[in-house]
Amino acid sequence: MHGIFRTESSLITADTVQKPSALHKLPDSSSIRMQVALGTPTPTTRPVSTVCGRESADIEAVRIDISGGHYTPGKQKKQHLTTTMAVNPLGNSVLDFSMALYKQLVSQNGHEGNVFYSPFSISAALSMALAGARANTAKELSTVLRADAAKIHSHYHDFFSKLASYADDVKLHVANRMYSEQTFPVLESYLSLLRDSYGATIESVDFKNDCESVRQQINAWVEKVTESKIKDLLPVGGVDDCTSLILVNAIYFKGFWKSPFDAYATHRSDFHLDSKNKKEIDMMYKKKAYKMCTNDELGVAVVEIPYQGDKTSMVVLLPNDIEGLSKLEDNLTAPKLVDLMKNLRSGVDVELWRAGTGDLPQDDLASFGDQGLLHFRS
Repeated sequence: MHGIFRTESSLITADTVQKPSALHKLPDSSSIRMQVALGTPTPTTRPVSTVCGRESADIEAVRIDISGGHYTPGKQKKQHLTTTMAVNPLGNSVLDFSMALYKQLVSQNGHEGNVFYSPFSISAALSMALAGARANTAKELSTVLRADAAKIHSHYHDFFSKLASYADDVKLHVANRMYSEQTFPVLESYLSLLRDSYGATIESVDFKNDCESVRQQINAWVEKVTESKIKDLLPVGGVDDCTSLILVNAIYFKGFWKSPFDAYATHRSDFHLDSKNKKEIDMMYKKKAYKMCTNDELGVAVVEIPYQGDKTSMVVLLPNDIEGLSKLEDNLTAPKLVDLMKNLRSGVDVELWRAGTGDLPQDDLASFGDQGLLHFRS
């Protein structure tokens, strides 16, 4: 699982280690409306800055919050993120999906501004929708997710069963819930799959006669499981009497650097937006041998910064050239990113900056292909 955010000068991935059933007997042309609601909070991130060179640094008590709820399976053997993601079928699927969506986001923004999103959250929600899809819709969702529809749910089950192994070091919780119109018959096989593979809870609600109360109920639940990090997920008018089903996924991640920075080491330094523009911002520096690698083909230096416990980490991709971010985004692929992480070796000191976030555009998921019977809301 990983979250990705793009800044004006670098690309950062915050990583963590890791038989379809019909939802309802409906023809392919059915006009049923389903929403996939995704929690996209503003992360509580202290300076994560990268100067236009090859150095990066941490900040005292830096943490990234990717909000979500609770999932509490049994204890599992501890695993390290980077290695697991490179060999895990779910990791490969999510990474492929992540890169495809990322390229679409930056392309629609004209390679400008910041982008922050959790591909794992989006993938998990769409996979729950896939479990209830059939025919063309199922085929389309499988293509979008870059996933094997016959195996993706067992992969998620395996992943969720390992979440408890991170409890001693970082907060990593996932919440999945389905809200279904009470008059809409849902097959028990679909409900069982959501419970068993995704740890999802099922709520029967009255969209037809009391959609506004349901909207408030959903927002209240999301706010509760995300410790108030996400409020008003669904806006006024976001739910109406035509809604039949809403799938909600939220992720909460909070970790502290394995090697915290001394707050007194803060200094002012130039941060280059491009070759012509720069800003003076607060920087922190720490001399430590972080894992890193370089790649001449992509023109990039990569550094991995571990959180406490060494099972989660943040990976920063820094273009060698001040104007090199667009080139990196155009040429980076999922296999190349995996190769970069496999080649990480001990070596450099680091600096980081404050990162802003933006909302995920409403049409990005829908434009992946024909919407079929789904109406996506991010």
